[in-house]
Amino acid sequence: MSQPKTNKSKFFSTIEFLFFDRKRALIFCLMISLLSLFIELCAKTPTIFSCSGAIFTLAGLFLNIKHNFYFHLGLPKLNLFNIISGAGAFGTAELTHEQEAKVDDFISDEKYGIAFMVVGTLIWAYGSLFLEFLFKHL
Repeated sequence: MSQPKTNKSKFFSTIEFLFFDRKRALIFCLMISLLSLFIELCAKTPTIFSCSGAIFTLAGLFLNIKHNFYFHLGLPKLNLFNIISGAGAFGTAELTHEQEAKVDDFISDEKYGIAFMVVGTLIWAYGSLFLEFLFKHL
């Protein structure tokens, strides 16, 4: 039997690789922000640093869409695990430590995603103003 073809483009695969892992997304966002800060300071190009906040915002968005909306419903972890695993109503009666860790990891992605969106939006909106303020007062 042959394996089914996927319709995933290289673009989506790149997005998935960069942004669907919170540590990789954080490293990528920090690298872009530091590079933008360096360019703005050295080339005296205004607003490049604040534009890098958009990358944080996108990272947060992608981390949050990675999982579905069930985590916002306040369901017990047992129900969340059954949803994650696809077991639905036929799920397990008790959670193992590994299953609970999986649910916590999913929820953690959403928390990081929200933090990325907030930080990114703040940098995007006020980053260059913050730098201008620092230079005037230092």
